[in-house]
Amino acid sequence: MQRLAAVGGFDALATNAPVMNAPLDNGLAFVAAHNGARLHTLSYLAPSASDALLPREQYFLVEIWRFPSAPLAYEATGTVLPVYVRVSWPYRVADAGSPVAIENRSSLTFTCAINR
Repeated sequence: MQRLAAVGGFDALATNAPVMNAPLDNGLAFVAAHNGARLHTLSYLAPSASDALLPREQYFLVEIWRFPSAPLAYEATGTVLPVYVRVSWPYRVADAGSPVAIENRSSLTFTCAINR
């Protein structure tokens, strides 16, 4: 995510991450390969054709949200973007045409900060 913030602009990444709501849905979505070495967004800063993960390679779904209120709310003049993160897997299985339903995936949530 730090790389994407550098490439597309920190403020652009921040404004593309939606504010958290309940239930958690429609986060800024990234996909990663099974080994976690490659990560790219599904709708923001599309990767080059050579970097794109094929659907069968998209094992993890990583979603981020901004916090709705202080002290963790994003400030355009700030040096960090605090985010709430959900990683779920398997996002896709090799021969399935569509993603695995969220209720059928394992998941982990945590918070982190992306530095400017």
